[in-house]
Amino acid sequence: MHTCIEECVFAPYLPGNKPEKYATLSKVFNMSNIAKIVMSIEPSQKQACVDSFCFEAETRIRDPVMGCVGVIRKLERQLQDLKLKLKIAKKELAALQEIHRRN
Repeated sequence: MHTCIEECVFAPYLPGNKPEKYATLSKVFNMSNIAKIVMSIEPSQKQACVDSFCFEAETRIRDPVMGCVGVIRKLERQLQDLKLKLKIAKKELAALQEIHRRN
């Protein structure tokens, strides 16, 4: 399993005790291209950038076709389902409150 050496551009962003993150990233992406991107952005954005690439790599390994888009779509469906359930619950609550008010 690969890990970053101290001079590696990813060393500050990929913990040495989690070599699987580097391995996953290198399975999916060309590391020299990722390094160029990381080196070209503001220091305050570098960790988020590496984290985003790691997340994308992990999701592409689980779902090579959809990757992050599949996760986003699933979450959107869950959100819509929860909104519908909330709407139904609010109607039920209003009906119960009306019954209670009448009694």
